[in-house]
Amino acid sequence: MLGKCKQPEKAEVLFQAMIDEGCGVSHEPYTALISAYGRSSLFDKAFSLLEQMKNTPDCQPDVHTYSILIKSCLHVFAHDKVQALLSDMEIQHIRPNTITYNTLIDAYGNLKSIAHLSFLSKILNAILVAVNNLL
Repeated sequence: MLGKCKQPEKAEVLFQAMIDEGCGVSHEPYTALISAYGRSSLFDKAFSLLEQMKNTPDCQPDVHTYSILIKSCLHVFAHDKVQALLSDMEIQHIRPNTITYNTLIDAYGNLKSIAHLSFLSKILNAILVAVNNLL
């Protein structure tokens, strides 16, 4: 909730308080703090926390974590960061889901540039491959 209100500092304090109190911190609080950072365009902190997450046992990021960060990057046209996140998902063996694809299609479809439409075509091809693999 603090992320939606663009209060990442308060979200960070709450997150640290959970750790200080000895609460087991799962991937959900990490994802919530990444969302708070992303909504406030604090991408250095968001990506740093993502790396911390990947190095924390039993706290690996999931498709939801990546989709939230992708959406935040798209809002500020940080397309290079989106590409990096998609590559990282592939390395981590995390498959994009419907939400991820819809977010990408919506953002890139609205840009109407040849380069971005080319990327959108790649996304659509990836969806078709994923669907065919399910059949």
